[in-house]
Amino acid sequence: MALDNWLFRALRKWTKRRHPNKGPRWRWKAYWSLGDRGWFVVRVKTKRGQRLHRLIRTTSVSIVRHIKVLGEANPFDPKYDG
Repeated sequence: MALDNWLFRALRKWTKRRHPNKGPRWRWKAYWSLGDRGWFVVRVKTKRGQRLHRLIRTTSVSIVRHIKVLGEANPFDPKYDG
């Protein structure tokens, strides 16, 4: 959550620096209103038209736990195949 807040503030400062003559409402519509639940989106022009690149929230990434590898484990021993 803290990382998302920090990233939001950094992106808001970046948009203000990138578009100094535009107002906050314009910057919001240009970068945040296109995303899911108001998150950051950048439009990129390509030969085929426009593409949207969405930035996901760090809280939406689930934590995947792993099993610790034993010190005596051998990748060639069939006993340790998972």
